[in-house]
Amino acid sequence: MQIQVGLISVSDRATQGVYEDAGGPALKEAVVVYGWEVLSEAVVPDEIRDIQRALREHVTNGCQLILSTGGPGVAPRDVTPEAVRDMAVRELPAYGEVRR
Repeated sequence: MQIQVGLISVSDRATQGVYEDAGGPALKEAVVVYGWEVLSEAVVPDEIRDIQRALREHVTNGCQLILSTGGPGVAPRDVTPEAVRDMAVRELPAYGEVRR
């Protein structure tokens, strides 16, 4: 089954040109192994509005699965969980733990 995927790299420094994003290309390499199609990609800063804009664009482009990478880790600056949670229609409690 081919899944249409959107990729989001969250990185202040990559969007500022401090370094080249490596997370997005690594994700892309991983998903194509499964035969999935990458429909859209984005590199955005650690800002809720930018993350949510990228999510909306990926959904509009027809992405069935959106994967993200990056962020500053578990720190006050990491707002990716909040950005996603604010847009989520349904939460799957403990899903992340099962996946790990």
